[in-house]
Amino acid sequence: MDDLNLPEGWEVRKLGEVANVIGGGTPSTKKSEYWNGDIPWITPKDLSNYSFKYICKGERNISREGLKNSSAKLLPPGTILLSSRAPIGYVAIAKNELTTNQGFRSFITNEDKLNYEFLYYWLKTKKKVLESLAGGSTFKEISGTTIKNLEILLPPLKEQQKIAEILSSLDEKIELNIKMNKTLEEMAKAIFKRWFIDFEFPNEEGKPYKSSGGEFINSELGEIPKGWKVENLGSGKSTKILSSGLKKFDGLKKYIATANVVEGYITGFDKLITYDNKPSRANMQPKINTVWFAKMANSVKHLIFYEGNKHWINKYILSTGFAGLECSSNLIYYIYEFIKYPSFWEIKDNLANGAVQVAVNNNSIKLIYILIPPENILNNFNKIIKPIYNMIFKNIDEIQTLTKIRDTLLPKLITGKIRVRV
Repeated sequence: MDDLNLPEGWEVRKLGEVANVIGGGTPSTKKSEYWNGDIPWITPKDLSNYSFKYICKGERNISREGLKNSSAKLLPPGTILLSSRAPIGYVAIAKNELTTNQGFRSFITNEDKLNYEFLYYWLKTKKKVLESLAGGSTFKEISGTTIKNLEILLPPLKEQQKIAEILSSLDEKIELNIKMNKTLEEMAKAIFKRWFIDFEFPNEEGKPYKSSGGEFINSELGEIPKGWKVENLGSGKSTKILSSGLKKFDGLKKYIATANVVEGYITGFDKLITYDNKPSRANMQPKINTVWFAKMANSVKHLIFYEGNKHWINKYILSTGFAGLECSSNLIYYIYEFIKYPSFWEIKDNLANGAVQVAVNNNSIKLIYILIPPENILNNFNKIIKPIYNMIFKNIDEIQTLTKIRDTLLPKLITGKIRVRV
């Protein structure tokens, strides 16, 4: 960048001048004593679909012996972790002491010159640049030398801190909403389990049904409460499978693939492919009171469209990698909790087949049994669950709004197009 075009007070430096760049390593997997210790060990996989800025641990830990006998380095809190291969561009900040495998270039910043959170946000804007600088014949990787020579545009330290503070305040609210939703979802799951797995729903006297001697009858699913019934999922009785195929739509629609859904959330809203009046085979339009799940084996993806997020209906079309189930309004929460429950995914995967892609089809979905409670039980369940889901989707909408604000501000603040007062 020409000095004449620099924002006033800003300078261009090489990353290697303002931060130590550190690689990672993997202890020998043949040495059991190198593993399952007390040192968190991060891999790029741990950052896949990771929603938070700070990270404290990954799937695995290494031991002190593993650290000592490998090229892995113990990194202090505040270290910036950048995945440098498979894939390139995941970024997080170490919340505590940890180490990484060799798929990272990590940065310990010179605190007098570079604020570590500012570097985190700067790297978030450089994914495509980093990918373009990668080399390698087997797989693409960005080298430590290339990283050290990468130029960064730096405002004065106090301005760096202010920029990081503004962006962090948005991220903190986003993360708070995500954590709140996880708590709400666990509450809903616990209620579903108690009522419909353990059969401890309140009886007419408000006491737990099973523990209070409630009557049971035999069924295809074993003993079930008297007055309940067993159906085949999607049979058209209480639930109906939505057909796929060419469908016309008007206006702009965002396309949701199964890869765009994580734990019931649509991710990367602004990066979704947009179709404009263009019907395609992969055009399954969501309807009110529908739930969706991934048909592929070993893929846990699910979405719900109901009155609490009905404003989403006209925004999206879904991939035919999803199966859609339509049900009545009093069943929507129950059906959604049913398909979220681990036993459903186990049954679904056992029914999956196919030579090219192992997945369930409509006929195999109809082989899945579902227990349908009486209407009064469902109504009582809905009175508790509906407010929980309304809160969840209110939080999701706020996450979308805050994410859009952050992603709009980020490149402008990082490049000095918007200046902040310090």
